[in-house]
Amino acid sequence: MRLKTYVTISAILSSVIGFSFVLSDNGIAGRNGSPGETTCNTSGCHTGNPLNASGGSILIDAPGLANGQYFPGATYPINVTVSRSGAAIFGFGFEALRSTGANGGTLAITNAAQTQLKSAVILGNTRTNVVHQMNAGVSSTGSKTFSFNWTAPAAGTGAVTFYAAGNATNGNGSTSGDFIYTTSLALNESATGINESENNPIALSVFPNPAHDIINIKYQSLNKANASIRLVSLDGKTVSVLSNNNIGNGDQNITLPTPEKSGIYFLEVKVGEETTVQKLVVM
Repeated sequence: MRLKTYVTISAILSSVIGFSFVLSDNGIAGRNGSPGETTCNTSGCHTGNPLNASGGSILIDAPGLANGQYFPGATYPINVTVSRSGAAIFGFGFEALRSTGANGGTLAITNAAQTQLKSAVILGNTRTNVVHQMNAGVSSTGSKTFSFNWTAPAAGTGAVTFYAAGNATNGNGSTSGDFIYTTSLALNESATGINESENNPIALSVFPNPAHDIINIKYQSLNKANASIRLVSLDGKTVSVLSNNNIGNGDQNITLPTPEKSGIYFLEVKVGEETTVQKLVVM
């Protein structure tokens, strides 16, 4: 009798506020679809639709991680956005793994009201995940963004891959009808913090480097296009932005003041759809 009463009250509350008491609104670790892991779709807790069905998505946005490279020991802000029109509640899980399946770097919470750290033992490794807090993913806009920080591992770690899974639920109080999305982002370790590929699309020269008072930037534009120059700190924050619309063909020369704070920065030059990033040391 007590059980029946509880179920009835739960059903009433579910219909009133749109939360599912049958499901766990609290995030679960180890459901990101990474090697050795399931997802909430294949585990049976959110079913009824194929994995990564059309109409929705999950996106990892990592400002400062230019050209798929990380600088050892640097801290980067990470944003994970789950989207689906008509969904009532969103959830997610995220982890950063080395090729061995162990943690790659350290995750830190920046919004304790929306996210938390949990762990799961997968293939002999205790994997740390960032997951949603209970009811933190309620949204009426068709998407929800969860933010936190990732500190890259020490030099010599090698490649790290981000894995994320998102849940877009219909809030109907049952385990069916929800949508699960997965994504990943592979990163390579950079000893210098820049992309040193010989195939950089923009010929870029920055001098002096290290710099003290001013930065001289020289780059080449092969076609008329919009251009922008962005100076980014190691933690992914934009320090300054300079736009130069509809530049002509040929060499472009720009002089900028250095940031007041010494340290390592990234200089991002974008011309049209092409982007080149170079490390800048300010002394």
